[in-house]
Amino acid sequence: MALADYGYKRKIIIDHLKVDATETNYPAMSKFYSDSSVPAWTSSAYVVGNIVKNNSGYYKCATASTAKEPGVTASWQDDWIWLGDEFDFTKIQSDGKDIRFTASDETTLLDYERELIETTTEPYQLVMHVRIPSVSSSVDTDYYMFYNNPDETVDGENKTGVWDSNFVMVQHMGDSLADSTINGNDGTNYGTTVVDGLNGKARSFDGVDDYIKVNNIGFNSSEISVQYNINIKTDTGKNYAFDTNNERDPLMKYEDNDPSIVIWGLGVTTYSPYTQGSKLNLWTNYTLKYNGTTEGLYINNVNVDSKTGSEVINFTDLWIGECYLLGYSLNGYINEVRISNIARSGAWIKADDANLRTWDLQSIGVEVATNATEYLAKVLVEDNIISATDTDRNVSILTSTEKLGLGSVQTFESVNEPLLKALEKLLSVDDYGHKITLDGTELTYDVIVPVDRTDSVQFSNKIFNLDEATRTQSSSNYKTFVYFEGTTVTGTYGTDTGLNRIEVFVKDSSTDNTTDRSKQELNGRYYKTDAIDGKIRIVGNPFKYKTDYDLGDYVTVIFDNEVFEVQITEVTETYDNNGFRLDLTFGTPRRDFADMITDIRESEK
Repeated sequence: MALADYGYKRKIIIDHLKVDATETNYPAMSKFYSDSSVPAWTSSAYVVGNIVKNNSGYYKCATASTAKEPGVTASWQDDWIWLGDEFDFTKIQSDGKDIRFTASDETTLLDYERELIETTTEPYQLVMHVRIPSVSSSVDTDYYMFYNNPDETVDGENKTGVWDSNFVMVQHMGDSLADSTINGNDGTNYGTTVVDGLNGKARSFDGVDDYIKVNNIGFNSSEISVQYNINIKTDTGKNYAFDTNNERDPLMKYEDNDPSIVIWGLGVTTYSPYTQGSKLNLWTNYTLKYNGTTEGLYINNVNVDSKTGSEVINFTDLWIGECYLLGYSLNGYINEVRISNIARSGAWIKADDANLRTWDLQSIGVEVATNATEYLAKVLVEDNIISATDTDRNVSILTSTEKLGLGSVQTFESVNEPLLKALEKLLSVDDYGHKITLDGTELTYDVIVPVDRTDSVQFSNKIFNLDEATRTQSSSNYKTFVYFEGTTVTGTYGTDTGLNRIEVFVKDSSTDNTTDRSKQELNGRYYKTDAIDGKIRIVGNPFKYKTDYDLGDYVTVIFDNEVFEVQITEVTETYDNNGFRLDLTFGTPRRDFADMITDIRESEK
């Protein structure tokens, strides 16, 4: 189905300051979470495992008695695990098939994988990875998440498309040990259990005999990268993170009674010790890479050691959490394992750490309703005169402001109707206005959202800021009840009865949405006219145009000793030899001659 059928979207922005060099086909992670029982964060003490909500995010305490504000205080990641941004899980299907990601053009679909989805029992969780074709190091990279289409039957997930051809294996270490790449390097479980991890779920190893084995991985390359998130519970015993059937290839372990890491990548006599000290019982991001001449060890994005040598990396089977010859096992947790047949760049490793451990690679924007009044109006303008299929209709100097999803959620369709009239009907549901502004040679279309200034701004000839005021009232075109005939259905809209019920028949073969279409007709066409027109004094007026009030705002007007709280619906600015003159219309817009001609034509059908 088209993206227009999706009710909501979120803009996601990748921070270019976290990317040292432009990367292609980068897998960016997004996380969402919801639990109604979770309390708001306060500056009180916490114990490990406590979950709090702060601003738009959920966080789990990783170290006891932390006073750092999660998501705010510098280095908050040392004490908290980010569980995800707040999300309304009722807005997606239970299996998440109605989720789509697009590039910044909001059109080009991107491959994504749902690593974890839980929509039936709190806490609700969603962890996804999205392939971003190009991540810039000079400007922020934007992409979008679209969701909420209950009629969608086609699943948008393409998990193998997320991981580029250099990935040999990607294990998320959750409920499934299926390889996410196209290579099918699935793991077989021997005793490990699923627990909550750094991102989504992880695997727990008991330090005795738990491990995961990947058979027939068939790795043969002069380069390699191994990236994983690990949490070691004890430094007593031989904690093995990885082992292969080739003694000369990647092996990672943590020494007895000494929290250090030993790596054999260039032969058994070459090793790289690193004292990690305080990282015991904390989630840590490790990356080992070898480019054919130099082996580098990165811990939490810090290149802590390098060795040189020449070696072809060749192994068939992989053990995760155990040394297959000696039987030593890991006492701890592993969250994510990724193996590539190239040496990933330092920029890639830095982005991975920001993506998977510190969670500041990107920011997730607010939810925007794609079927809200303001959004639909801008789409209508874009589709007809900015990026229309018939390019001869496009106004090259016209653009539209960012769509924010403001106003009522509604369905709007218009066929063979002037664009301006269609916009007025659409916007009338929320009493919104619209305008086009000129800046040099550029035109910009925007929707005007009313501001209530009735308590602060007043117009009256008694305070000498309103001259030559007149009032126009008419109910000749006023209707309160609609008989509607759509594409396949008929219906009614309205609650008035008796003498208050003034009926009109509306036929629209483009839609069956009786309620929205009828509301648009009543508000945008069949309304009472009650307008006050007047000239606004510029000199001596205590209220300044565009500072204290503007088009669309609600203000107070005193006319003939009556007080009205009304909207500014029209503004006329006149610049001539006599200076600047400002005329305002308050109340409902007056019907013009074109409106009357349209009514006559409709009545003759």
